[in-house]
Amino acid sequence: MKKSKGFTLIELLVVIAIIGILAAIVLVSLRGVTPKAKDTRVQAEVAQIPSLAELYYSDNDYSFSGFCDSADLAEVKSDIQTISGQAPTCHASDEAYCFSAYLPGAGEWFCVDSEGRKVTNASDPCDSSNYDCQ
Repeated sequence: MKKSKGFTLIELLVVIAIIGILAAIVLVSLRGVTPKAKDTRVQAEVAQIPSLAELYYSDNDYSFSGFCDSADLAEVKSDIQTISGQAPTCHASDEAYCFSAYLPGAGEWFCVDSEGRKVTNASDPCDSSNYDCQ
């Protein structure tokens, strides 16, 4: 009898089936990663706000007034809106500011303020009367 040097059809089908099962498992496990990744990106963008605010404060006669309309913040706000699908909120006075952004994966808002607070809440926690995160 002559021995063949290739694989049989059954062997190839078994290997293809195993690869298909493994691919399905990987796809199912990655399903929830995208919303969490968006939340992480939004939080990373919001983490820049205190640094931008301090630079603005020292460059503008030690006042946060006008910070929400500054050019540097406009770029961050645009990035956040692109990622989350909602415009972030910002409120500032001479002495304080608060900034919040929507986390699409969690369905919550993430807020930072001039006091260093970081708050996550179901509704927008940036208080326009006290300029802080509630």
